[in-house]
Formats: sequence, structure tokens, C-alpha cells
Amino acid sequence: MSDDIRGKASKILQKCNEWAQKIQANGTVLDAEQRAEMATWSQIPQLFEPFAQLPDPNGSVKTIIDDLKGALTELSDGQLLPPTKANKEGETISPVGDLKHMDVSTLVDGWTGSAAQNFTTNFIKPFPANVQSQFIAVYVMRGAVQAYQSVWKTARDDVNKIADKTLKALEHDCSWGGGASMALTVIGSVASVGTAFAGGPVVAGVLALELVAGAAQVGAQAAGQAKEEVDVSGSDPLTIVPKLKQALKKLTEHIKEEQNKVHTVIAKDLSALQGGRSKLIPMRPELAGATKGNVHDLMGNAN
Repeated sequence: MSDDIRGKASKILQKCNEWAQKIQANGTVLDAEQRAEMATWSQIPQLFEPFAQLPDPNGSVKTIIDDLKGALTELSDGQLLPPTKANKEGETISPVGDLKHMDVSTLVDGWTGSAAQNFTTNFIKPFPANVQSQFIAVYVMRGAVQAYQSVWKTARDDVNKIADKTLKALEHDCSWGGGASMALTVIGSVASVGTAFAGGPVVAGVLALELVAGAAQVGAQAAGQAKEEVDVSGSDPLTIVPKLKQALKKLTEHIKEEQNKVHTVIAKDLSALQGGRSKLIPMRPELAGATKGNVHDLMGNAN
């Protein structure tokens, strides 16, 4: 994909140079502003280079997304995200179960005393909320990666379309203009990702985090989801290339806007995770470090 973008950029430069040679041969006189514009054409490949260097949305990032889905299946109790509720990509998360297989309360039947009470209060009862909190944390993390993936994919699609339409205009002796405009699909790419939880946290004490896509969707609805069109039509490269530069500039601005949406939400979530560690990680039972030497009976005698 990156080689395609670079190849198209080189072809655009080649077409511009061919036109310049043609008008030079015809003895066409250009003014200072036109000559200054032509002097910038050698930079056309550099204009496309940042887009060629965007991460491959089907590369390692996809592996990360798949791995995180595997983690979700190990944590899902089927309540926050029922297996019958598919996301926008048509995928579902299969639950590991209802967590009954993790219920150890029956294993301590008959155990009484302060240690038993503390274990039940501080470990057994909060455990379902801890698991759901971990599910939410992984789900939010995966949603953020998917959001970046969506930005990179739509950005690559947009830059390729801009290059294609520019080439088509240049290859038709600059007389083709009817299809030289296009809407930038990178706008709203973050809002298009993911599915919100079906019923929200269902266990008391669950850590509340913000979904990247959910925040973007609310913002898009409030703003009416603006659209941006770019046009690379013109009578000659002197008109087309400045429009190309403007189109790439607008695309860059919208890529940054979409990525900032992800960063803003994730920054809040990271702060919540740091402050909500107790909701995320089960308390370590004091008995986990018990030995015959440090466990005493009611009389203070070691066992």
C-alpha cells in the first residue's frame, strides 16, 4: 500500500514535468508566480511520504486487536456484552461463562472467624466486579486500537483517491473535472468503530471507563458530523497541483483531529485506571502468604 502511494506520487510529478516540457517547447511565457509554483513540483513525492508511512491497518495492529479479543473471551461473563450482540464489524464476544466456576465461596463453608469474614468481604464478594472491570479495561483498550486502525485505513483510502483523481485529471489533458471531487472518509472514522455495552455495568463497584467510539459518536451527533470535500480539478497543473496540496493539507488536519479524539478519551481512562486499581485487581488475601510459622490461633500459639 505504501509503495502504491509513492508510485502514484512519482507519476503525478512525471505528468507535471511532461506538461512543463510541452509548454516550454511551445514557447509559452509564464509569469513569476507560475514559475514559482512550478519550482515546488519536485516536492510532490515528499507531500505524500507521511501518508505512505502510516501504520499498515492490516499489519501488526490487527494482530493486537485479535489478541485482545482473545483476552475478552477469557473475561466476559456475557452480561456487559451479550454474545448475541454483534458489533459494527459483525463480530461477537463469546463469554467464558457466568463466573460460577470461579466461585470459591462453597469451598470455605464451615470456615468461621474474622479471617473467614475478611476473605469473604474483601475477596469473594468483589471478585465479579473485578472481573467485569478487567473486561471493560481490555474492551476499551481494544476499542482504542480499533479506532486508530480505522483512522489509518480511511486515511490511506483517502490519499489514494486524491492521488487517483489528480492523475486522472492530468492524464486527460487537464480537461477532466466532473469527477475530480471527493469527500474525505477519515472524518468520523473513530465514531464508526465499536459497539457500546448492552446494559452498562451490572455489578456494583465496577470501574467506569469511557469508550472511545461512544464519545466520538456523541460528539458527531452534537456537531451534525461535518463533511469535507476536496477538489483537484483544473485547466492545467498550475491549477491542479495547488488544489492537490490543499487537499493533502485538509486530510492531514482531519487525521490529527481523529487521532486526538482517541488520545483525549484514553488519557482520561488511564487516569481512571490508575485511581481505580482496587476495582481492577482483586485484593491479595492475607492467607496467601500464610505459613505454619506466621499463623496463630486465638491464644496466640503458632500452628
